[in-house]
Amino acid sequence: DAVNLMAKLGFDRFAVAAGLCTSNAEARRLVEQGGLYLNDTRVAGAKAAVTLSDLIEGRVAVLRRGAKNYRLVRVTG
Repeated sequence: DAVNLMAKLGFDRFAVAAGLCTSNAEARRLVEQGGLYLNDTRVAGAKAAVTLSDLIEGRVAVLRRGAKNYRLVRVTG
């Protein structure tokens, strides 16, 4: 299900799957430069797992790249 899949993905792959970045390498670079956010919190590491506790109400995540690029991710399953 989606929750188990999410636990196996690092944040870099999660950002690519959400359409925020075009490649894992781009996502890693943005994390290193401090340009990716999960729920308005700067992501510390590209390989950090996204867990249920990171989601808003256990269902939604707001991803941000820079100042103006946002993605709303709804997790079901």
